[in-house]
Formats: sequence, C-alpha cells, structure tokens
Amino acid sequence: MRILIVNDSPADMTEDVLMGTADFKVEVDRALDGDEALRLYRRKRGRYDLVLTDIEHPGLNGLDLATAILKKNPTQALAIVTAAGVAGKIVPLGSLAPKFFMAGRQSIPLELKDIPVLGLPYEFEQLLALIHTSVNAVRR
Repeated sequence: MRILIVNDSPADMTEDVLMGTADFKVEVDRALDGDEALRLYRRKRGRYDLVLTDIEHPGLNGLDLATAILKKNPTQALAIVTAAGVAGKIVPLGSLAPKFFMAGRQSIPLELKDIPVLGLPYEFEQLLALIHTSVNAVRR
C-alpha cells in the first residue's frame, strides 16, 4: 500500500507506527505542508492508495489540499488525522462544525463531507481502521 502522509509536526509518529507494525506492506512518502504534498502527488501521478493529512499545516491547508487532489482524481482515497477531531473516534468530516477546526471557514465543501477523520490521540488499531475505511470506501 502506498500512502502519502502530510503533517508538519516532527513529533508525528504515524509513519513510524505504520512501517513497524502494519500487517501489510506499506510504502510511505511524507510531506511537511500542503504545497509540498500537492507537488509530490502530481510528480508521482497520484499513485497513492491513500492520502493521509492533517488539517492545519503551512501552505495549502488539508481541506484545500483534499479539494485540489479530488479535482485531479475524484476517486482518490483521503483521510484526516487531527487534534481537532473527536479523540480516538473516526467520524465523517461533515459531522464536525467548521469552527471546530478551521477559523474563517463557513462550510465544508460537499465533496469533502464524507472524508473520514480520526481525532488525536488514537490507538494503532484505530489508525488501521481509518486506513481500511478510507481505501475500501473508494473501492466500492
């Protein structure tokens, strides 16, 4: 499985956890901000099973990144891991109030409402569930 992880936090352990304990082969590319992620996505021609992003990071934020990626590839699996979610729970982005995670944003674009969001902190099993939920939703 090829995953693009977008997170500006040096303390983010998502990649380390996946590489060390997943029961499937994982190849990870990492971007520290949305602009870098979009450049990488285009350079790799969107060959990712999943794009896993935070919402708040420098440059293009996670929601604008998701919008740009879906414009290029409407079937791309996307997921969000953020401290602005419900801790340890996977919920659709549309169930969260915009003020909860994005100052100044009036609404969540319709094409993003079903993206699954995992709130920090989380257990490894919840991260795996997020990955499977995201990828399987696209394959249906």
